[in-house]
Amino acid sequence: MGYRGDLVMPASWSQVTIRMSTAIMLAYSPDGFVIAADGLQKNSYDPNKFNPTTQKIFDLSYGRDHIAFSLSGVAQYTAAHSDSVVFDFNEEALAAAASLHGRHCKKLGGYAVRLSRIINERLRIVASHGSVSDFEGSALEPQSDAKTIAVLTLAGYYNTDPQIAVVYFRHKDQRLHEPEICQYPASSGRS
Repeated sequence: MGYRGDLVMPASWSQVTIRMSTAIMLAYSPDGFVIAADGLQKNSYDPNKFNPTTQKIFDLSYGRDHIAFSLSGVAQYTAAHSDSVVFDFNEEALAAAASLHGRHCKKLGGYAVRLSRIINERLRIVASHGSVSDFEGSALEPQSDAKTIAVLTLAGYYNTDPQIAVVYFRHKDQRLHEPEICQYPASSGRS
């Protein structure tokens, strides 16, 4: 089993032992959101195999909601010594969003909870069939035993309000945790 993407960076830069993970920039002003990402995707089996133009920002907009998501960390799991993808976080996020169409929450954080539970359950199922044998990941905090597999950032206008939610997919000793959701106010620094 391999993966495509980069492991998420730890909080302390002094402990960096891996190359930089996905670079994602998110900014908000009264005029709207700006979300940018690099396009590099690496292959865990062969570092010489990479894609410099990978899409990392996806649209989840429907109706009056205008939401985008980006992903850093492990983006795909592949079959052992193969390019065959057995789990793709981006595709799973899009499929989960489609299954939630028509169901609405008050805040983006509530939507992120529903979305991430569906994705996490799909990952759990794929892992239970033996298709994913090692979740990989890295500890974001030195004192944490849990390793972060991927970080999904949702940003945009939900219920016409600017909102940001971040989902952390983690495991400890190859046992998936429930996703951790952090909701942040979209603030441009003005009062």
